[in-house]
Amino acid sequence: IGFAICDILLYKNASIVMVCRNEKKANSAREELLKRHPDGNISFIKYDQSNLESVDNFVNELSSTHSDFYALVLNAGIFKPKKGNKYYDLVPSTYGVNYISLVYLMDKLTPFLENCDSIKRIVFEGSLASFISKYKTKHLYNFKLRRMKQYNLSKLGVTNTFMHFALNNKNPNIKFALSEPGIAATNIYRNYPKVFKAIKHIYQTEGIQGEEGDQACAAEDRQEVTSAGEARRGGIHAHRHGEGRRLRDVDRGGDEAFGGEGRGEACQ
Repeated sequence: IGFAICDILLYKNASIVMVCRNEKKANSAREELLKRHPDGNISFIKYDQSNLESVDNFVNELSSTHSDFYALVLNAGIFKPKKGNKYYDLVPSTYGVNYISLVYLMDKLTPFLENCDSIKRIVFEGSLASFISKYKTKHLYNFKLRRMKQYNLSKLGVTNTFMHFALNNKNPNIKFALSEPGIAATNIYRNYPKVFKAIKHIYQTEGIQGEEGDQACAAEDRQEVTSAGEARRGGIHAHRHGEGRRLRDVDRGGDEAFGGEGRGEACQ
């Protein structure tokens, strides 16, 4: 998803900042992107969402070196870590990386966003998996819970994080969005059980439909946005962006992406 978002934003002449854990893989992706977009402007920030110190460093660099960014796409996360992996010896890694670190990131970034005097878009990468999850506090500390269930619950946490910061935002310049890949094909299927791998073509659409909502949020001025007040009164509006795509917007965060055609940067 991250690579496709970068690809689309570069096509739209955005300057992008790739924020990645693995510098070697990031450089390979950068080389491939520059083959497609020879005049592309691509920067890199090393970032590990499983490490809170790394999150702190990213927030500091974002709010100083890249303070003019236009959009931030929060799609960092893990799907199926090794069984028993722990986040700071407290909870399973999937919860910690996908959910707790995201809350920490947004909490640290909020003071900067509250004082922004230019339009910025914060795009959360959710998942349809959140719609099939029911949360109980005991789940957070259950290391025996199936990893797919842990992932689903972590994405429910992402949705709740989006709602919290969207509805508590008081700066009209900050626009929050929740985007979901839906049934668009991504490489996450490599971790599916074999039976699902064999039939994935039935329920996944090919191409980059799954990224259309992200790039629309990050780079298009015409994207409709619902105000926080309207969200409270009438719920969050849903929009379609290509096949298998659902996008939810509200006014007011693996890897991030800043985006904006000719207006600051986009971070992936």
